[in-house]
Amino acid sequence: MKKYIVSSMLLLIFAGCSYPQSLVGLDAGDSSNSSSPSDQNSQTLDPGIESASLKILSNKCSSCHAQSSGPAGVYGLQSVQHMVAAGLILPGNANASPLFVEILNNSMPPGQPLAAADKETLRAWINRGSSNVEPTPPTPPPPAPGPVPPVVSGPEPTFSYLKSNVIGPKCASCHYTGHTRGGYAFDTYKNVLKAVSKSKPESSVLYTISRSGQMPPRSNPQLSSEELNLILDWIKKGALNN
Repeated sequence: MKKYIVSSMLLLIFAGCSYPQSLVGLDAGDSSNSSSPSDQNSQTLDPGIESASLKILSNKCSSCHAQSSGPAGVYGLQSVQHMVAAGLILPGNANASPLFVEILNNSMPPGQPLAAADKETLRAWINRGSSNVEPTPPTPPPPAPGPVPPVVSGPEPTFSYLKSNVIGPKCASCHYTGHTRGGYAFDTYKNVLKAVSKSKPESSVLYTISRSGQMPPRSNPQLSSEELNLILDWIKKGALNN
């Protein structure tokens, strides 16, 4: 009788050792060091995995971690953008995501660890890259500096410019050699100097009669302020034959 009982007990022990490990409390899928198929095939997962992941977080975590507040400052677990911005999840790297690490270590939810299947769903979703997170566009480089525009300067107060653009067309057409109205001619440099006072530029006849409007006659185009200033500047600089 004793031999029969001992034999029966030994058979039960050996039979128990032959059962699958998952039935004796060793669930390999719950180990953080194990290699998950979701890590290797994250790019071919069902697009609904994000909805499933958010549903898990809502059902298991939102009772404590609401949309705007929660323990340890953890909240907004239904907003992918918020979780990424707050550093709770790192798209593409579940094992470096603080939220997933807490879940994987059974620290969250406290006293109610998630099922292995739920953990793997979250792992696969995060490793996939959290599809609804829009990547931050790169900062465009500053525009290349364009060519420096040349400094536009006014005409130089030279005799050649005045003769071609001011004195010639507006004065010398009436006052020229052999036709000296008022005793002045303006067709040559020598004749123009007779109407210039280098020591008192503002009293020069060329300047005063043009400034007063006596020359050219009122019926002809008058000298502009710029043209008068050019004449005065030319005289002040020595009335050179330049």
